Amino acid sequence: MAIFLKCGIFNHLREATRIVYWRNAIFVGQPIGKHVSLWGHSFPFFFEDIMLTESQPSFQDPTQFQSAAVLESDSSSGKDCPDRSYYKLDGLERIIDANSLTTPIWSLVVGDNPRQYFDPQNMDELKAGIAAQGLLQPILIRVNENNLLEIVAGERRYRACLELFGDDYEMPIRFAVMSKQEAEAAAIMENHHRDNVSPTEEATHAAKVLAEFQGNREATAKFLGWSPATLNNRLALMNLTQAVRTAVNTKQITVSIGELLATLNKERQEKALATILEKKLTAVQVKAFIQSQAKELATCIFDKTECNTCQFNSDLQQGLFAETIKSGVCSNSPCFDKKTDEKLEESKLSLQDEFPLVKFINVGDNHTVIRIVPDGTNGVGQEQAESCKACANYGGAVSKLPDSLGKIFTNQCFDVKCHKEKVDTFKKMSSPNQGASASKPTPASGTTAKSDAKAKDKAVSTETKAVVTSIIETTRVVEYRVDVWRNALRAVLMTSPEKCLSLLFALAATGNIHHLSSSSIKDAIIKLSASDSTEERTKESSFDVSALATKTDALSNENREKLLSGLTRSAVKGVEVHVLKSMLKYANVNLADHWVINADFLNLLTKSEMEVLAKEIGLISYLDSKYAAMKQKKKPELITDLLGCGFDFKAIVPKVMRF
Repeated sequence: MAIFLKCGIFNHLREATRIVYWRNAIFVGQPIGKHVSLWGHSFPFFFEDIMLTESQPSFQDPTQFQSAAVLESDSSSGKDCPDRSYYKLDGLERIIDANSLTTPIWSLVVGDNPRQYFDPQNMDELKAGIAAQGLLQPILIRVNENNLLEIVAGERRYRACLELFGDDYEMPIRFAVMSKQEAEAAAIMENHHRDNVSPTEEATHAAKVLAEFQGNREATAKFLGWSPATLNNRLALMNLTQAVRTAVNTKQITVSIGELLATLNKERQEKALATILEKKLTAVQVKAFIQSQAKELATCIFDKTECNTCQFNSDLQQGLFAETIKSGVCSNSPCFDKKTDEKLEESKLSLQDEFPLVKFINVGDNHTVIRIVPDGTNGVGQEQAESCKACANYGGAVSKLPDSLGKIFTNQCFDVKCHKEKVDTFKKMSSPNQGASASKPTPASGTTAKSDAKAKDKAVSTETKAVVTSIIETTRVVEYRVDVWRNALRAVLMTSPEKCLSLLFALAATGNIHHLSSSSIKDAIIKLSASDSTEERTKESSFDVSALATKTDALSNENREKLLSGLTRSAVKGVEVHVLKSMLKYANVNLADHWVINADFLNLLTKSEMEVLAKEIGLISYLDSKYAAMKQKKKPELITDLLGCGFDFKAIVPKVMRF
């Protein structure tokens, strides 16, 4: 069925199947009694049988749309009016600026609005204004991922009009093409500049955008149009308790006080809020109070042996002063903070050998990291959970949050998008209908539930076996691997003069002969020539072509073969990796004859990667229960134990080392 936009009058809107374009979606169905106003006309609006199109609009001049209309597929004639001129259209958004557009308010859905609190007094004033003058400013909408008309900006106006005029009201709209991420940013920006959305609501959505950028705060701030300081201040509010959030939203306390309270743990926030509201404390007073309480030695994460005899320990000042801020408080903030930072760095460093990626978790990073588990609501399956250990985004985290300062979290995924995909895949695989196919025969009567369960388990097992597990190809691993490949190829070429000659011709034919080292070749000719004539090796720094050719003529057949082998092996050192792989395949190099898993290789890996390797080569199965105790050891000890456990590493080439 061809879909077109027709330039002309509305002479085809009959009771046949209708087709309406919205962004990349095509809505197909019968009239359902509701209408959309477009360019001063009204036509049926449908939401049935959604299809997608990738056709792009060919219009450049907005004036081309002034008499445009949506055309049905004329099922009665069986053709699409060949006497007319048609243009494919990829969405109404390209023409909204040139034409007014409204839609019934019932057709709209509320988007992910950063605003959660709607001030009743402000809403009453807005409704009074709309009732008196009508809605003067259209709301901004988009087609969301479910192919529905979603409000991006203007929910207050939407609510007011719905309450005043009902769901048949023709709502003025502006249409825009936006992704979910862009829509969230637009909603935040509009409310941010109007200064009528609460900072805690901005914080929630800023944290979601931060997750989209995988924790990159610089990119997030740029995307939102904020300064880095504004972003950090907003994200800090993510640590507030719900009670404090509500106090900020309802303006019982200022944003500045909220930012100060965000530095406290949850229990202290609740207590401090009650005091602030009761005594009507200012931000300056709250700051002074928090500073006096923030450096409690009882809650520090570092070794406080030195603090017990330190002059800045308030416990030691009680004999000097009649009053003190509080018992067990450090009054030397720079020292306290320095020791805290050193301990945090120490904790992070301790994880470097364990995981490919280690990060600090700051306030606002709520949506940038998630724990990997095989089962449960966010389960990815056992096989995938094991596979994740070899991912560059798998790792550990050290908390900088007030409630969990210094706490270490393991088995973390720092790519929440990928994690969600893995969760969805596992849920689909684990569903009761997984493995069922319309093309497969229905099980015969008498099939037991037990056999069905076996079939399901088999289907899930088959899917999970498809999970690919391999070591991360870090720069260090790649450099090590290429060196091993080059050495193995050189070793093979030393005993294969015929292959050397063929490879030289092939290198010359493909433009790779320039990788030969002229100085190395000249040195080889001189050296071999000197050994043939028993004369001392010449010390001359250069020879012309004739002299070098004469010396080559004088070489014995044995030394000629050595020279040929040396030429080819010299080229091996400089060729690019894709050429090297081709040479390895031609020479039928078996890497297992020249290399075996060793300490140098294992030192390039983290402990989680070593576990992936051990599983891949069957080492975990060989060690059985012994492995659980081994992997608790430090990395150097673990390497020693693995290499000395009696396992035969010969003839084993892990996937990450293969060409």
